[in-house]
Amino acid sequence: MTAVAMRTFSPALRVRRKFMRLGLLISALAFVVVGGDVLLEQWIEGYASALFIFGTACLIAAACTVLFAIIAVIGLVTSRVMH
Repeated sequence: MTAVAMRTFSPALRVRRKFMRLGLLISALAFVVVGGDVLLEQWIEGYASALFIFGTACLIAAACTVLFAIIAVIGLVTSRVMH
């Protein structure tokens, strides 16, 4: 067997890996876009305490984690159907 033949992944595994990467990319991008806007606005305007800003960041992170989970589940279901 050659090194190329050993590195060939099944279509189901390729789909699963692509959805995981896509989910990670989209959730990280969503955190930067939404979190950057909301958190910087709260910090610059000075209307919120540090604890409130931290709580907001935690809520945004939780929403992005849910977004990743949804995309990952879609990928897992799709790869399972292909298998």
